Amino acid sequence: MNAQSPAAFAKSAQLRARCEQQRQQLAQQFAAIEMRLQTADNIVSVFGRAIKRPEVWATGLAGLWAIKQSSVWSLIGRAWALWTTASRVMKWFKR
Repeated sequence: MNAQSPAAFAKSAQLRARCEQQRQQLAQQFAAIEMRLQTADNIVSVFGRAIKRPEVWATGLAGLWAIKQSSVWSLIGRAWALWTTASRVMKWFKR
């Protein structure tokens, strides 16, 4: 066995205690981050499920139609912009 001097043993004990304290701090920080991410995951999940439903799309298009400001071409442009944005968001979520 390798005998350590009392000073080396004390320093080793200090380092182990410091490592344990840092592990506990990291665990607390990760727990806080995980809680925030879980909330975001829930929101994304609800949004993802809602956007896959045809009645949500139909309601959205009907709402756009009802709010129509100038012409059919304006509505088509908005629908196209909405469609491309939604498809990009869905691709982003699938990554």
